[in-house]
Amino acid sequence: MRSTLHDERNASPPEMELWRAVLMQAKADLMGQTSLAKPLAELERHRVIQWTGTQDFYTVCNLAGLNPVATMAAFDALAAAHG
Repeated sequence: MRSTLHDERNASPPEMELWRAVLMQAKADLMGQTSLAKPLAELERHRVIQWTGTQDFYTVCNLAGLNPVATMAAFDALAAAHG
């Protein structure tokens, strides 16, 4: 059994938390929750929309321990609600 400093019950490995943070940033960008100037915020939002559903998106979801299809559906709903 591998021993680490992160052996708490029900805790995610640090790597999984990192990939979840990537998705949380993408969600914030999608919703326009950023300190960027409006043109840059719109550019980031557009990039997230283009990224959603790509192989890279699926890989990040899998590394985060999340279902890519369900995550994509949630991102699509957010894009529609904040469009």
